[in-house]
Amino acid sequence: MNLENIKQNCYDAYLNYRNICGNVESGLACNYAMTRDTILKNHTRKISYDDKKMHWRTYLDNNKPITCKTKEGLEDKLVTYYLENCAGLYLIDAVFERAAAFSMKNDFHAPSTIDRYRADFEKYVIGSNLDCDIRAITESDVIEFFNGIMANKPKSKCVDNIRTVLNYVFAHARIQDKIECLHIKTVFDNLNYPRRAFAPQELEEDRVIVDDNMSVLLDKLDMYNRLDLGILLFVHTALRVGEMCALRVEDFDFKKQELRLVRAETVSGRGKDRIYVDNDFAKGYKQKKVVLSDKAAEVAKMLCDMAVSGFIFARGNSHIHSRSFDSRLRRVCKNNGLPEYSTHDIRRTYGSHGLEEGLPLSFIQHQLGHSDMKTTLGYAQYSTKRQQDYINFANAASI
Repeated sequence: MNLENIKQNCYDAYLNYRNICGNVESGLACNYAMTRDTILKNHTRKISYDDKKMHWRTYLDNNKPITCKTKEGLEDKLVTYYLENCAGLYLIDAVFERAAAFSMKNDFHAPSTIDRYRADFEKYVIGSNLDCDIRAITESDVIEFFNGIMANKPKSKCVDNIRTVLNYVFAHARIQDKIECLHIKTVFDNLNYPRRAFAPQELEEDRVIVDDNMSVLLDKLDMYNRLDLGILLFVHTALRVGEMCALRVEDFDFKKQELRLVRAETVSGRGKDRIYVDNDFAKGYKQKKVVLSDKAAEVAKMLCDMAVSGFIFARGNSHIHSRSFDSRLRRVCKNNGLPEYSTHDIRRTYGSHGLEEGLPLSFIQHQLGHSDMKTTLGYAQYSTKRQQDYINFANAASI
């Protein structure tokens, strides 16, 4: 269907009449015959009568059926639909919202993932040259868009995130909305930028807490403060912060020195609309067990003894939210002249230290809850503690 023709001949008139009269029906009355004829002429889907169900039926461009007892009523529905939707139905932001709603309805993505997609979409796509009818976007438009992004020397992770969001929107447009638009992933395959075009990456080893800093941090934690005890439990278990704040007393088995993770906090929305939900499953939608060291078990017992009921880190009927742990950790670091580490830096330190000590990679992967061993290997950082070992390795490898 030629929707551009519809926009030109119908929608402009519709907006004009609505603004003047303030009433859709009266505004369209004087020009209804022309509007109706134009829309029905451009509607290419068959209008048929179903003898069994005794109604008239046709389909819209998105394959959605519409029905009515009378043919005239069905045609009126078509007029209303195209006048209200032809101008905005194919805009890229409208497609994004439909993709987000579809993902949430079918549980394809976590709410926090949709929030990240929306944040990147609003920051980079809205207001750009791609903020238009998705059918009109060409390969040249996409290249122009990314060249504009690259002019500011972004981090490679930033560009990867933008690619993910755009692929998400265009895939939904083609597969779910049946819209003929650019196969943007093909463009990505041919869109390669040299490493020097990106901002220098922060060295992962700079986010590993060195022994001296760790000693200072542990020394400054208050053993009567639940948040500080939580940070100490982070150090000894390297849990995810969402798993930590949703812990309950019954999750610990002190006889086996084992922690069973069955839930995690998930976050949806931003700012005032932020919502915290206790999911029944930890990340990966499966239960996992963590082996407790003697120190971890000792801290866990202290926390369980302090808990009255429900969550270990309780606040009213709910629990202390995940951001509280990061805020507390950064505050302790700042007050004691340390780099402002995050809870994820503690996980990175845990994995790096375990690999440094020669622990089995499978054990560290199990403790950290990584589904892919490559992620665990990324925690193996250069260690000054093993400098002599590295010299010996270099001597053995040299010719």
